[in-house]
Amino acid sequence: MKVAVFIMLSVLRIPSHSRWVFLGLGVAFLKYQGDKLITQFDLKLGNISGEEVLNMGKAFDEFIPEIIDETTIMVCYPLVLLLIYPLGPFYKIIFMLKLIFGLLYYIPPLVAKASMVEVNCGFLNLPLFWFITFLALVLSLVIHFLVLLLIYLDYRFIRVQRDKELNSRMPCKIFPCKAM
Repeated sequence: MKVAVFIMLSVLRIPSHSRWVFLGLGVAFLKYQGDKLITQFDLKLGNISGEEVLNMGKAFDEFIPEIIDETTIMVCYPLVLLLIYPLGPFYKIIFMLKLIFGLLYYIPPLVAKASMVEVNCGFLNLPLFWFITFLALVLSLVIHFLVLLLIYLDYRFIRVQRDKELNSRMPCKIFPCKAM
């Protein structure tokens, strides 16, 4: 619980004008990644006629850029939500509607384009969209876990150790006095 409070206090310490800049950049980045993802699906799936079944290795090799782009969207989304948290209620509503409608705008074309291709995953065939989404979700969860682990280790060991050292020092040790 203390780490979550530490993260939120760190977000609250960001100056207001910087928070707005980061928020604008985050929303613009999400839009750019969504457009890029749709374009990549158009280029790769534009010449497919009928249904096609890929094995897992071939699908992973062919669609690694899409997996990476979807992972960056999944990593950036919680960061934008953290930046929205300290805003007033009106701004929270506006930005949440923007994020929700953004998802509703980009997901249907992706599902429609990727529905022609299936990926053979052992005993079941997954549609390509769900295969890519599952891999991106796993990668983003690993990234989030590593970031939270680093934040926790920083909070638990480095900051606590530094605070103990600063509290145990005497003012004369910090600023050495010359003998008179």
